[in-house]
Amino acid sequence: QSTTLTESTLTSTTITTVSTTVTTTIRITPSNLLINPGAEYGSLLPWITGGTCIATIDNGSAKSGCNPHSGTKQFFGGNCNDSNSTLTQSVLLLNDTQGYTVAQLDSGNLSTYISFYQQSWSGSLAMDKAQISLIFRTLNKTLISTITTSLFSCTGNWCLQSFSYQLPVGTRYIDYIMIFTKEAGTTIDSYLDDNSLQVY
Repeated sequence: QSTTLTESTLTSTTITTVSTTVTTTIRITPSNLLINPGAEYGSLLPWITGGTCIATIDNGSAKSGCNPHSGTKQFFGGNCNDSNSTLTQSVLLLNDTQGYTVAQLDSGNLSTYISFYQQSWSGSLAMDKAQISLIFRTLNKTLISTITTSLFSCTGNWCLQSFSYQLPVGTRYIDYIMIFTKEAGTTIDSYLDDNSLQVY
Protein backbone atom coordinates (compact mmCIF):
# COMPACT_ATOMS: atom_id res chain seq x y z
CA GLN A 1 0.00 0.00 0.00
CA SER A 2 1.34 3.42 -0.99
CA THR A 3 0.63 6.75 0.72
CA THR A 4 0.43 10.06 -1.23
CA LEU A 5 1.37 13.26 0.63
CA THR A 6 -0.15 16.54 -0.63
CA GLU A 7 1.54 19.89 0.23
CA SER A 8 -0.91 22.66 1.11
CA THR A 9 0.16 26.30 0.55
CA LEU A 10 -1.50 29.16 2.58
CA THR A 11 -1.53 32.51 0.83
CA SER A 12 -1.96 35.70 2.94
CA THR A 13 -3.34 38.79 1.21
CA THR A 14 -3.02 42.30 2.72
CA ILE A 15 -5.53 44.97 1.63
CA THR A 16 -4.60 48.58 2.29
CA THR A 17 -7.46 51.06 2.56
CA VAL A 18 -6.72 54.74 1.98
CA SER A 19 -9.07 57.17 3.72
CA THR A 20 -9.37 60.65 2.25
CA THR A 21 -10.97 63.53 4.13
CA VAL A 22 -12.38 66.37 2.07
CA THR A 23 -12.83 69.66 3.90
CA THR A 24 -15.23 72.21 2.49
CA THR A 25 -15.04 75.79 3.70
CA ILE A 26 -18.21 77.82 3.41
CA ARG A 27 -17.93 81.56 3.88
CA ILE A 28 -21.06 83.08 5.36
CA THR A 29 -21.53 86.71 4.38
CA PRO A 30 -23.34 88.77 7.04
CA SER A 31 -26.81 89.95 6.25
CA ASN A 32 -27.78 93.45 5.20
CA LEU A 33 -27.72 95.71 8.28
CA LEU A 34 -30.26 98.14 6.82
CA ILE A 35 -33.99 97.92 7.55
CA ASN A 36 -36.35 98.64 4.65
CA PRO A 37 -33.44 99.00 2.19
CA GLY A 38 -35.64 99.17 -0.90
CA ALA A 39 -38.73 101.02 0.38
CA GLU A 40 -40.79 97.82 0.16
CA TYR A 41 -42.37 98.49 3.58
CA GLY A 42 -44.51 101.08 1.82
CA SER A 43 -43.31 103.77 4.24
CA LEU A 44 -40.02 105.54 4.93
CA LEU A 45 -39.58 104.07 8.41
CA PRO A 46 -36.99 103.84 9.89
CA TRP A 47 -35.38 106.32 7.46
CA ILE A 48 -35.22 109.94 8.65
CA THR A 49 -35.80 112.68 6.08
CA GLY A 50 -33.51 115.70 5.81
CA GLY A 51 -32.35 118.37 3.42
CA THR A 52 -34.33 121.23 1.93
CA CYS A 53 -36.64 118.89 0.01
CA ILE A 54 -38.50 115.81 1.25
CA ALA A 55 -37.48 112.50 -0.32
CA THR A 56 -40.27 110.00 -0.68
CA ILE A 57 -41.30 106.58 -2.02
CA ASP A 58 -42.29 106.01 -5.63
CA ASN A 59 -43.81 103.04 -7.46
CA GLY A 60 -42.71 104.13 -10.92
CA SER A 61 -45.37 106.77 -11.42
CA ALA A 62 -43.21 109.86 -10.77
CA LYS A 63 -41.50 109.71 -14.15
CA SER A 64 -42.16 107.43 -17.12
CA GLY A 65 -39.49 104.77 -17.52
CA CYS A 66 -38.14 105.07 -13.98
CA ASN A 67 -39.48 101.89 -12.41
CA PRO A 68 -38.22 100.13 -9.25
CA HIS A 69 -35.15 97.95 -9.64
CA SER A 70 -36.85 95.16 -7.69
CA GLY A 71 -40.19 94.82 -5.98
CA THR A 72 -42.77 97.57 -6.36
CA LYS A 73 -41.15 100.52 -4.56
CA GLN A 74 -38.06 102.74 -4.80
CA PHE A 75 -36.69 105.87 -3.12
CA PHE A 76 -37.33 109.11 -5.02
CA GLY A 77 -35.63 112.50 -4.52
CA GLY A 78 -38.91 114.40 -4.19
CA ASN A 79 -41.24 116.96 -5.72
CA CYS A 80 -39.92 120.42 -4.93
CA ASN A 81 -37.81 123.26 -6.28
CA ASP A 82 -35.13 122.95 -3.62
CA SER A 83 -31.69 121.54 -4.21
CA ASN A 84 -31.37 118.37 -2.17
CA SER A 85 -33.01 115.77 0.05
CA THR A 86 -31.61 113.05 2.30
CA LEU A 87 -32.69 109.81 3.96
CA THR A 88 -30.68 108.61 6.97
CA GLN A 89 -30.63 105.37 8.92
CA SER A 90 -28.40 104.94 11.98
CA VAL A 91 -27.19 101.37 12.61
CA LEU A 92 -25.88 100.31 16.05
CA LEU A 93 -23.29 97.56 15.62
CA LEU A 94 -22.59 96.54 19.20
CA ASN A 95 -23.67 93.29 20.91
CA ASP A 96 -27.43 92.66 21.13
CA THR A 97 -28.22 94.73 18.06
CA GLN A 98 -25.98 93.28 15.34
CA GLY A 99 -23.86 90.97 17.48
CA TYR A 100 -20.41 92.52 17.08
CA THR A 101 -18.19 92.65 20.17
CA VAL A 102 -15.95 95.52 21.24
CA ALA A 103 -12.89 93.39 20.44
CA GLN A 104 -14.14 92.74 16.91
CA LEU A 105 -15.05 96.35 16.22
CA ASP A 106 -11.72 97.63 17.51
CA SER A 107 -9.53 94.95 15.90
CA GLY A 108 -8.86 96.97 12.76
CA ASN A 109 -9.71 93.88 10.71
CA LEU A 110 -13.30 94.70 9.72
CA SER A 111 -14.46 96.51 6.62
CA THR A 112 -17.69 98.20 5.63
CA TYR A 113 -19.29 97.14 2.35
CA ILE A 114 -22.03 99.15 0.67
CA SER A 115 -23.95 98.69 -2.54
CA PHE A 116 -26.96 100.35 -4.13
CA TYR A 117 -28.73 100.82 -7.44
CA GLN A 118 -29.11 104.33 -8.88
CA GLN A 119 -31.09 105.73 -11.79
CA SER A 120 -31.83 109.26 -13.04
CA TRP A 121 -34.62 110.41 -15.31
CA SER A 122 -33.22 111.19 -18.76
CA GLY A 123 -35.81 113.79 -19.72
CA SER A 124 -33.73 116.73 -18.50
CA LEU A 125 -30.62 118.27 -20.05
CA ALA A 126 -28.95 118.26 -16.65
CA MET A 127 -29.58 114.92 -14.94
CA ASP A 128 -30.33 114.93 -11.22
CA LYS A 129 -27.92 112.86 -9.15
CA ALA A 130 -27.57 110.74 -6.03
CA GLN A 131 -24.79 109.54 -3.74
CA ILE A 132 -24.24 107.75 -0.44
CA SER A 133 -22.52 109.08 2.66
CA LEU A 134 -21.34 107.03 5.65
CA ILE A 135 -20.77 108.60 9.04
CA PHE A 136 -18.87 106.53 11.62
CA ARG A 137 -19.64 107.37 15.26
CA THR A 138 -18.69 106.27 18.78
CA LEU A 139 -21.20 104.89 21.30
CA ASN A 140 -22.07 108.41 22.46
CA LYS A 141 -22.50 109.49 18.81
CA THR A 142 -19.23 111.43 18.61
CA LEU A 143 -18.08 111.79 15.01
CA ILE A 144 -15.11 109.62 13.99
CA SER A 145 -15.06 110.10 10.22
CA THR A 146 -17.22 110.57 7.13
CA ILE A 147 -16.96 108.97 3.70
CA THR A 148 -19.03 110.10 0.70
CA THR A 149 -19.20 108.52 -2.73
CA SER A 150 -19.16 110.45 -5.98
CA LEU A 151 -22.40 111.76 -7.47
CA PHE A 152 -24.07 109.34 -9.87
CA SER A 153 -26.59 109.92 -12.67
CA CYS A 154 -27.20 106.66 -14.51
CA THR A 155 -29.79 107.02 -17.27
CA GLY A 156 -31.74 104.49 -19.30
CA ASN A 157 -31.32 101.73 -16.75
CA TRP A 158 -30.24 101.01 -13.21
CA CYS A 159 -26.52 101.04 -12.40
CA LEU A 160 -25.10 99.04 -9.51
CA GLN A 161 -22.53 100.86 -7.39
CA SER A 162 -20.48 99.06 -4.72
CA PHE A 163 -17.67 100.18 -2.41
CA SER A 164 -15.70 98.96 0.61
CA TYR A 165 -13.99 100.94 3.35
CA GLN A 166 -12.04 99.92 6.44
CA LEU A 167 -14.14 100.22 9.59
CA PRO A 168 -12.53 102.87 11.83
CA VAL A 169 -11.49 101.65 15.28
CA GLY A 170 -13.99 102.85 17.89
CA THR A 171 -17.02 102.69 15.59
CA ARG A 172 -20.28 101.74 17.28
CA TYR A 173 -22.77 103.44 14.95
CA ILE A 174 -22.83 103.85 11.18
CA ASP A 175 -25.13 106.46 9.66
CA TYR A 176 -26.08 105.43 6.12
CA ILE A 177 -27.28 108.49 4.20
CA MET A 178 -28.91 108.63 0.77
CA ILE A 179 -28.37 112.07 -0.80
CA PHE A 180 -30.45 113.25 -3.76
CA THR A 181 -29.26 116.36 -5.62
CA LYS A 182 -31.23 118.42 -8.14
CA GLU A 183 -29.47 119.84 -11.20
CA ALA A 184 -32.50 121.18 -13.08
CA GLY A 185 -36.30 121.21 -13.14
CA THR A 186 -38.90 121.27 -10.40
CA THR A 187 -38.36 117.76 -9.02
CA ILE A 188 -35.34 115.77 -7.89
CA ASP A 189 -35.57 113.03 -10.51
CA SER A 190 -33.00 110.67 -9.05
CA TYR A 191 -33.82 107.24 -7.65
CA LEU A 192 -32.15 104.73 -5.34
CA ASP A 193 -33.13 101.14 -4.64
CA ASP A 194 -31.86 97.97 -2.95
CA ASN A 195 -29.36 99.62 -0.60
CA SER A 196 -27.03 97.31 1.30
CA LEU A 197 -24.70 97.83 4.28
CA GLN A 198 -22.53 94.99 5.58
CA VAL A 199 -19.64 94.76 8.03
CA TYR A 200 -17.22 91.82 8.04
